[in-house]
Amino acid sequence: MFFPPSARSNARAAAKAAGAPHYFTGLPCPRGHVDGYFVSSNQCRTCSRERQAKAYKDNPGRGAIKASAWRQKNRDKYRIQEWTRSGRPQPTRPEPGICECCGSFDAGGKGTWHLDHCYQTGKFRGWLCNHCNLAIGLLGDDLKGAQCAVSYLRRAEEEHVPSKTENNPRPSCPVG
Repeated sequence: MFFPPSARSNARAAAKAAGAPHYFTGLPCPRGHVDGYFVSSNQCRTCSRERQAKAYKDNPGRGAIKASAWRQKNRDKYRIQEWTRSGRPQPTRPEPGICECCGSFDAGGKGTWHLDHCYQTGKFRGWLCNHCNLAIGLLGDDLKGAQCAVSYLRRAEEEHVPSKTENNPRPSCPVG
């Protein structure tokens, strides 16, 4: 027995006004399911699940292909979703297009800037190139590791003073 859509429209309007994603009338859908309806599409939830299961069975790789295409098209949105999902903080400023540690304009690696954050507090620190992100991580992600490296480099520099003809392939650090 099928009930006319007008019986559903009042319940749908009330659910839509309340901001609910679905509503229940107690009336069966045209296929006989007594289940809730989606407010957005006015479709029976059971019919929707059955249709999705059939579509997946008919073409199981389609969802993965669509998801991959969306990730490529919406790279920034996907990165923010992944940061949130993995417990990383939300950045407090947009990507500057320059490494906030060494001043490089090249992100390196896969060509994306790295969100640097404190692992103890979870606080966002800045945007880093691939090299600086790896270096800070390998130094223990704290000041003690960085200070040990600076101390080592100072000792090594005191032992060997380069001549004016030796070229340094790396640019000097903009800090200090």
